Parts: sequence; C-alpha cells; structure tokens
Amino acid sequence: MFIRLKKIKGKNYAYLVSNSWTGKGARQKVSGYLGKVHKPEKTGSKGLKEYIGIEDADAYFNSKSYQELIDDLLKLELHNHKADDAFFVAGHELKTLMGKSAVMQANNGFLCGQTIKPLKEYRADEDDGTRLADLVTAAGLNIEKEHFVMLFEKAKEESSQTAEKQQQQQKTEFYY
Repeated sequence: MFIRLKKIKGKNYAYLVSNSWTGKGARQKVSGYLGKVHKPEKTGSKGLKEYIGIEDADAYFNSKSYQELIDDLLKLELHNHKADDAFFVAGHELKTLMGKSAVMQANNGFLCGQTIKPLKEYRADEDDGTRLADLVTAAGLNIEKEHFVMLFEKAKEESSQTAEKQQQQQKTEFYY
C-alpha cells in the first residue's frame, strides 16, 4: 500500500492505494480517503538532543521505551515544521486541533494514521533495520543516523524481552 496525492481545485488530498496483479497487468485500487494534505514549511532543523534538551543521548534512549521515543520523534518533526501549534498525535493518529484526522507532508513522507500506526507497532523480530528505515521514511521523520541506530536497538531489545515473556508463559501453562 502507498499514499497517492490527488489535486482537486488546487488542493492536495491523500488516498491510500493498493496494487494487485491481474492477467492484464498491475491494477490499482483506492482503499480509502486519508484527508486533506497539509504541507507546512520546514522552518527548523533541531535534532533530538537539542529539542529535548539532553546532553547524553545514550542515557536518554536507555531511560525511554520505544513508544516514548517514537512519540518524541513525532513531536520533534511537528516542531521543526512549526506545526506543533496546529497538529498533535493522539494514539496512532495525527489530528488537527479541531480533532479531525490529518495528513501532513513532511520531508519525503506523510505523517498520518497510516504511517504512524505501523511505526508505533513495529517489532524488530527478524529485521535488520530495513523495515524500520522504511517506516521512518514513510512517516516523513528525519532522524540522525546515531539516533536511528539507538532506536532500532531499543526496538530489538523490547522485541526480545516480549519473546522471552511469551516463552516463559508457554512453559508455565499446563494442558490437561
């Protein structure tokens, strides 16, 4: 699936589109309407350390969960586009201050529910970081290389902890 823009009366609107193969070749089907596309100008270029006001990135990444780190990176991107006074992230959705779902074009991607949800639900099982990089890019996040590596390591750590807990639960379950 991917996001396609359609210009109607001079304004861009986003649609979720899926590809399927038929005997006649590839066909595209619109799966859903995502909303009007907002394209705030990028006015800032703060990094995460500067935005959060931290000195030690390692300590910061170790003290936060993967979900908290993603939330901070989303807030940073909104801040760098001077959009934090017009939008906010609620769960897996980008919302306007009026509470409507929104789509924001940022960097080379789109910040919206369709890109935030898979990013927040990402599990690093059997991934070398390529999928996470695709999700980050699709959401339009601009992450410094060292912070991306730390984010991936955090996701990997949490995924292995979840897998260990599941294995322990399976060992303690009794079947009659």
